[in-house]
Amino acid sequence: MFEKRAKQALAVLALFAVDQALKNFFGETRELFCNAQGPFGISIDRHILFGAGVVALVFLAFLLGKSRDVLESVALVFILAGGLGNVGDRLVFGCVRDFQFSSWLPFFNVSDVFLGMGALLLLFGMFRDRKAGTAAER
Repeated sequence: MFEKRAKQALAVLALFAVDQALKNFFGETRELFCNAQGPFGISIDRHILFGAGVVALVFLAFLLGKSRDVLESVALVFILAGGLGNVGDRLVFGCVRDFQFSSWLPFFNVSDVFLGMGALLLLFGMFRDRKAGTAAER
């Protein structure tokens, strides 16, 4: 059990390191946007955002520790890494560092990609489980 949790923690930290390295790299090659607002540009006090982020990370870590499904665990690792990247930015910089690759894409960062990937994997797992449950009922 300890070995599984250690691997999960290393995966979260490795993805977090990738996020931070890319933000630092892009910060040297192009201008980063310091996003002090909440998701989707919602105006929320930065202390509330930071506190909510920490609470969410603790809750997600708890869920990861309880997870017995591989797909769910991978999804939670991505979500934890993305959340850690954004909460870490808020702690160190007072904002989330975003970049824009083109004029038609919104501002985002690698943490946002990890969050989205994790959410999609969770949704896929939910539909997979629902389909398996429906097939078992027949």
